Amino acid sequence: MIRTCTGLAVIAVLSLPGAASAETYQWTDDAGVVHFTDNLERIPPKYLKRVKELPSVRGETPSSPAMEPPAAPAEVKPAPTPQPPLLYGGLDEQGWRSRFSSLREELDVIEKSLPKKRRN
Repeated sequence: MIRTCTGLAVIAVLSLPGAASAETYQWTDDAGVVHFTDNLERIPPKYLKRVKELPSVRGETPSSPAMEPPAAPAEVKPAPTPQPPLLYGGLDEQGWRSRFSSLREELDVIEKSLPKKRRN
C-alpha cells in the first residue's frame, strides 16, 4: 500500500513539469487590443486565423508552422556626441578664451606704446 502511494506521488511530481510547459497564444482583436492565453478554447472563433503561438518560457520553439520567427533586434544607433553649450554671444568657452587672448595681446601693445605717446 505504501509503495503504491509512493509510486503515485512520484508519477504526479514527474508529470508537473510537462503541464507547466503549455504553449502561449497571442491575438489582436478588432479594437487593436492584444490578448494572451494558454488555452485555444478561450480564443473567439473569428480571431483564430490571427493567433500566433509564442515560444515557451523554457526557450523551446513551438512546432506550429503558423509561428513566425522572432524579429531581429532593432539596430542600436550610438548616442550623439554632446556638443558644448553655447554661451553668450553664440560662442562656447574656447571661443571666448580665444577672443579674450587676442584682446589681451592688443591691450599689451597699447600699454607699451603709451609712455612714448605721453612724452610727445
